[in-house]
Amino acid sequence: MNIRFTLASSKRIFSQLLNDKRTIALLLLFPAILMTLLRFVFDDNERVFDSIGGPMLAVFPFVTMFLVSCIVTLRERASGTLERLMTMPIHKVDIIFGYALSFGIMAFLQAGIAMAVAVKLLGLDIAGEWYWLFAVAGLDAILGMALGLFASSL
Repeated sequence: MNIRFTLASSKRIFSQLLNDKRTIALLLLFPAILMTLLRFVFDDNERVFDSIGGPMLAVFPFVTMFLVSCIVTLRERASGTLERLMTMPIHKVDIIFGYALSFGIMAFLQAGIAMAVAVKLLGLDIAGEWYWLFAVAGLDAILGMALGLFASSL
């Protein structure tokens, strides 16, 4: 493993993500939109939204990151990008850690946006501190990303 190769791989993947507006919208906005829809479903009873809003704030980023990481990795495999990368002097570990680093940054951005929308705009009442909710949502998004990379590498 070479940190220079890992950072170069991460930079390539991150720039590729930033150029794809649909993926950015899916990554950053979809969990917030789902939280908004969930709030409107339980509009008449705020206690129900407060009781299930926290767990759903962890589930939505998990599922979104799982699907997007699977799709992006599979798209690169289908287009031949991964095969071209394998001909270079870069190890598979550098490529996987590059994906993990770039998707990890996006996962924490996604969790932060979803949590800000849920707590500030939608009035989600949480019993504990906000940073614990952010940590759980971010770690669940990282877990979804890791499982997505694992599933797409098989």
